[in-house]
Amino acid sequence: MNIWENFNFKERTGTSAYDLLVAQNDSFVAKTGGVLSLAVESINSSDHLIYKLYIVADTLGGYRKHILDVKENDRTNYFPVYISSSLTEKSMSFVTAMDFLTKLEEMLTSPTIKRTIENLFQQANENK
Repeated sequence: MNIWENFNFKERTGTSAYDLLVAQNDSFVAKTGGVLSLAVESINSSDHLIYKLYIVADTLGGYRKHILDVKENDRTNYFPVYISSSLTEKSMSFVTAMDFLTKLEEMLTSPTIKRTIENLFQQANENK
């Protein structure tokens, strides 16, 4: 008797918020001339996957600045997601796959986050 017969072990289809965040690294590294990069850490909680986005400055000893979180409900198969940042009071709920990159850009270009990233670039660039 195969007790696993009724399980669906196929990979999920579609693109996750994690995939979309990781895909931003190449253009970010190019824009900063390699001074900064992105790192995405995945954390599994009881019913959510949380992706933590960090800006990494290798010239500052690998310093990582936590920029924002994306919370995905693992029961809903990727989207919608919740985006928040501890650097600002701003958060976005029910962000769809179609709106994800637009909302991510909106969050990253908010004055506090943008200034934080630019300041980290200046510090890291001085230590090249």
